[in-house]
Amino acid sequence: MNSGVRFLVCLFFFALHTLGLHAQSHRHNFPELAKKFPAPEAVLNNSAQGKDFWFAIPMNDNAQAPLNAIEIYVTGSSNTIVTLEVPGQGFSRKKALRALDVVTFSTRDGSVSTAWEVTSSEVPDDIGVHVFADAPISVYVLNAKPVTSEGFLALPTSVWGTEYIHLSYYDFNEARRWATGFTVIASEDDTEISILLRGRGAANTGAKTVKGNRLGKTIKATLMKGQIFNVKGKLPPVVYLTCPELKSQPINQLDWFLM
Repeated sequence: MNSGVRFLVCLFFFALHTLGLHAQSHRHNFPELAKKFPAPEAVLNNSAQGKDFWFAIPMNDNAQAPLNAIEIYVTGSSNTIVTLEVPGQGFSRKKALRALDVVTFSTRDGSVSTAWEVTSSEVPDDIGVHVFADAPISVYVLNAKPVTSEGFLALPTSVWGTEYIHLSYYDFNEARRWATGFTVIASEDDTEISILLRGRGAANTGAKTVKGNRLGKTIKATLMKGQIFNVKGKLPPVVYLTCPELKSQPINQLDWFLM
């Protein structure tokens, strides 16, 4: 690492430390005001960095579209070994990560499989992707196809919650029909999820999911560790918006839109 980069890294961590001390001083001087804000430690530690990640790879475009690559990028500030596994598929791969470098898992070298792209709907599916390391890391996911590329920053299990409200584009017709939806991922066995379908389109008989569930219906399922549960719109001729509420043990949710 050259001296300029080393200086910027040191400056960044010094600034974080200074801000933490400054915030602590204000908490002591203004205790009533401080109660309205989270502790500095919570803000600094509640980030997208972590040691344990579970996520899914939502469908991009459609299953017949040619694939450029599905890639998972991992970076961190410490030397560590990164493990990527999909237990439901019996897959595991390890790669060494050097501090402040990036290690890539990809369909190009066989460390990622196209079979992990989500195609199921409203059934537990054993394609949850697990990435973990002994040191804090950040994980990014890219799904690239000729006419569209999608990606996201994965969140570690340490910041997962138990209640979510999904919001994405509605199903609609353009050059062809496009669907919207979301995917739930469980990191623990016997994770019970309850999904209440809400939103616009209740008066439209075509507004439903692939499995025929309509707005106002509650979908329930039990997931085992590493399983995903995908919900996809049926593509009715009249547009509608699906806004489910999800309640369960800690889970992760990915919102997606086929484009």
